[in-house]
Amino acid sequence: MSLRLMAPLRVVALSFLLVTVIAGGIRADADPLSVKLMLLQRRLELLETAFAPKTYREVVEKWAEGVKSRNGAVQFAVLSPELRDQLQHQFEELMWVTGTSSPWVEQYSITSEQDLGETTRRFAVQFQLATSTGPAGEHTVELVVSKSSDQYYISKITTAIDGLFPH
Repeated sequence: MSLRLMAPLRVVALSFLLVTVIAGGIRADADPLSVKLMLLQRRLELLETAFAPKTYREVVEKWAEGVKSRNGAVQFAVLSPELRDQLQHQFEELMWVTGTSSPWVEQYSITSEQDLGETTRRFAVQFQLATSTGPAGEHTVELVVSKSSDQYYISKITTAIDGLFPH
């Protein structure tokens, strides 16, 4: 790349950075902790956007993987705004680690899918539970997945077990 091209690219890059910082609300005199929190929030938003499911079934698969790995952040990422508001405190109290160390989810399968309308589907997910002594039964969770614009998310969770799934 020639030096004549590098100088304008630097100016454009620095201008973009300056506009981004100003538009994002970071001021030169801002509290460093506030800046760090703002940057972490932005990073989280971008990760959730990149992680966002593209289909109804993908929502269920991501949520079920989050349950299996006890990762509340994964589960939370695919919830509707209403469920997020309702459940955020529970996830925070658990430090974003859901479920129990025993029994744990050994595997899961999506056992049914039903169309409920143009933008909503119901899924049943069956979880196989295990302990150190062997199988510990199974549990089925019903999820309603909705679509709004280009976003897919869980709008309802129905389960009977406390502790394994926040609900």
